[in-house]
Amino acid sequence: MAHSDVDSPVDTLDLKIPQLIHQIDSTDINVLRESVSSVRKALSIEKNPPIDYVIKYGFVPRLIQLLHFDDPVIQEEAAWALTNIASGSQQNTYSVVNLNIIPTLASLLSSPHPRIVDQSIWGLGNIAGDSVALRNLVLEQDVLPALLGIFEKHSRNTNILRNACWALSNLFRGKPLSDSHYAELALPTIARLLYLQDQDALCDVLWCISYVSDTTNERMQKVLDCNVVGVLIGILTKAERPLVSPALRTLGNFLTGDDIQTQTVLNHGALAVLAKLLANPKAEIRKEVCWCISNITSGNRAQIQQVIDSGILPTVVEHLLTDTAAVKKEAIWAISNACCGSSAEQIKYLVEIGSIPALVAGSKLADDITKVALEGLHYIAKAGDVPSSSSSSLTPSENAYKSIFKDSLRSLQQALIPHESRHLFHSILSMMGENIEEYDLSDASDEEFEMYDDVDVEVLSPALVLDEDEDEVTDYSISGGEDEDDEEDEDEDEDEEDVNEEDVAGLDELVDDFTNTVVIKTKQINQNNNNH
Repeated sequence: MAHSDVDSPVDTLDLKIPQLIHQIDSTDINVLRESVSSVRKALSIEKNPPIDYVIKYGFVPRLIQLLHFDDPVIQEEAAWALTNIASGSQQNTYSVVNLNIIPTLASLLSSPHPRIVDQSIWGLGNIAGDSVALRNLVLEQDVLPALLGIFEKHSRNTNILRNACWALSNLFRGKPLSDSHYAELALPTIARLLYLQDQDALCDVLWCISYVSDTTNERMQKVLDCNVVGVLIGILTKAERPLVSPALRTLGNFLTGDDIQTQTVLNHGALAVLAKLLANPKAEIRKEVCWCISNITSGNRAQIQQVIDSGILPTVVEHLLTDTAAVKKEAIWAISNACCGSSAEQIKYLVEIGSIPALVAGSKLADDITKVALEGLHYIAKAGDVPSSSSSSLTPSENAYKSIFKDSLRSLQQALIPHESRHLFHSILSMMGENIEEYDLSDASDEEFEMYDDVDVEVLSPALVLDEDEDEVTDYSISGGEDEDDEEDEDEDEDEEDVNEEDVAGLDELVDDFTNTVVIKTKQINQNNNNH
């Protein structure tokens, strides 16, 4: 982020380089001030500032030296010029970092001159925001404690507070996450900053806490322990436009946690706020709301019941049918997760609000979401597949939801079900008492469809597991967010062949084995870029 106070472009060709090179080494303080100011003004133009030009002619080392000069005007001008150089390309940023500018700027955070403090914060924020590597370098040079001290010392200076909040957010932005002790050091201050009245500063604080909370359950708990949920709910209740996205993202991060962490959020009235935000005109907000709901419905049955009691699910079904593709995908996750974890009575409610036709429609969106929709439909079918009350095994009972499924099966057949999901479709057909051979899937892959054979556990929702000992996020399951590759942890039977007439007779037994698997649902991790 370049710092500019120049309204009209400066013709860089008018820079008298030889003269400036001489003047910037002058012992005359007035000449020195004028020369540094000239360089800074040239670097402050909005379009194509001559950063490379200034670097080429060797001004950077001298500008860094002038940060130590015993004159606040020269220090400020030099810091300002270096801030704008650091806002350029990564190569430009390294041109100042390699000259050991970070500890110098950190020392200036304790300057008695607010304008110098402000410029130093700005420079450090630009460096930290360039890349994860430079972010870590800034943290390793003990900038964080000095920056945290700014919030008390300059609590009434709005400009400094805004820049300090922005720089703080850059210190926690990016993946992989920084070491946990940095977050632990900053969390008490971050929690206090959530009460700032300045909207610009508060917005950056909210993005900061969204980065800090996008982590493992253990580290997330330390954020929750700072009692921030109630503050976030209050911010979302007011629904001030710039603050909604980062506050909602943070709330969603908490909902990816375990059932206890999810319940903490629910206990603060999150569902009422989410219901209101689901009507937001911004599609990205509606998408995040559906993502939040999907992580609640992947919880326990009591939490699913709280979602049902809130009355929000019919609206989610409506968005599944009518909203943008991105919102629809998250809505499918919300309904499917509810189906997979619900009791028979809860399933009945989900059917009554139109979940079957909605999931059938959703199955046609894209391959990566077809399996999710089919999983929800499979568990609805399973809930309706009640045992016959007749003593004769020759008169099996009809599936309770067969009449609703009847009009949807052909439509579901046309969803171009991917190879790895066909076992779910065949399972649904079997529970509806349909002849599988009448539903030709040859327009999909001709490869064999896979059945779960001797599988005890199925992962139904996507989970990205962050190993704190590794620098990478490892995808251990299928995707529920955007721009991810589907993966499946299924056991393959290499001897299995395409289903034929002889195989159909034994299919029901295989389906029974499949439907008795134990289900473990995991939370969805939001994969949106955290840029704002």
